[in-house]
Amino acid sequence: MSVLLVTESHDLAADLIVLELKRRGTPYWRLNLDRFPDAIEIAYDCRTSTAIFQTPTATFTSRQVRVAWCRRPPRAARHCSYVDQETRTFLDNLWEEVPWEWFSHPSSITRAGNKLWQLRIATHVGLNIPQTVAGNRLNSVFEGLGTGPIVVKTIGGAGIERDGKQECLYSQILSLTAAESAAVKAAPCIFQASAKPGIDVRAVVAGRNIFAADIIAPAEFLDWRAAPPDMVSYCASRLPGDVASGCLEFCRIAGVSYAAFDFVRQPDGRYMFLEINTSGQWGWIEHATRQPIAAAIVDVLLQLNGLTDVA
Repeated sequence: MSVLLVTESHDLAADLIVLELKRRGTPYWRLNLDRFPDAIEIAYDCRTSTAIFQTPTATFTSRQVRVAWCRRPPRAARHCSYVDQETRTFLDNLWEEVPWEWFSHPSSITRAGNKLWQLRIATHVGLNIPQTVAGNRLNSVFEGLGTGPIVVKTIGGAGIERDGKQECLYSQILSLTAAESAAVKAAPCIFQASAKPGIDVRAVVAGRNIFAADIIAPAEFLDWRAAPPDMVSYCASRLPGDVASGCLEFCRIAGVSYAAFDFVRQPDGRYMFLEINTSGQWGWIEHATRQPIAAAIVDVLLQLNGLTDVA
């Protein structure tokens, strides 16, 4: 029985897992869904509940897979063609029928991507969250947060297309007035009280393991991702016990074995939850801090595969 990596062609995190699987001599297949349906063929026999996968380098069936890691579900296009829609729906349906164990089920990953759900669950497990209002009603923003400065975030993700080019809309601080009512009404956003000043913290959960790192970036950048890479540094850190427990309980409720949590550690030591990404990149954290994230992920995959016991 083998491990299946459900991912894309250009995915550093999946590449690192492949290297670790090879190092351990573990058989695996890689399914790069950005090449489906053009270069990958899949057929599902509804009578036998068996799927066959044919990639450019291999052919295998669902019965040969024991555990799969959905590293990155296929991304929905903003304006879906018929082919895009049918492809996505077919895969969504197929993942509900395959017999293998999931490291994180695609449907759980999709649900966990709901930022409003994230904030509710974070509160439920005892994590601190900023005062937040979501939507496009400016009066409710004023009532809940005042006029500013207010952190404004996108709901569906930071990536947008403008004039044929991909750009990122990072979190930013704005002071809103009644004059912005039409702009706010035009599209819903997430409005939050600022968690800064403080230190950004990325905490990666892999099974029962947590790898935390402080992210040091210039104070003028609200979102460290917007800072020039040579101005950002990382160092390994450790979460307080209650925060670590909250992260693990969050993952249990979400039904995921992997998640990247983003916090701000405030000057008084409180950790303020911002969001999680169940498909978040972690390779650069492992490289910068030498924490064995890839090994921990493979440990869980092999445990689910029945090849080893992980404490």
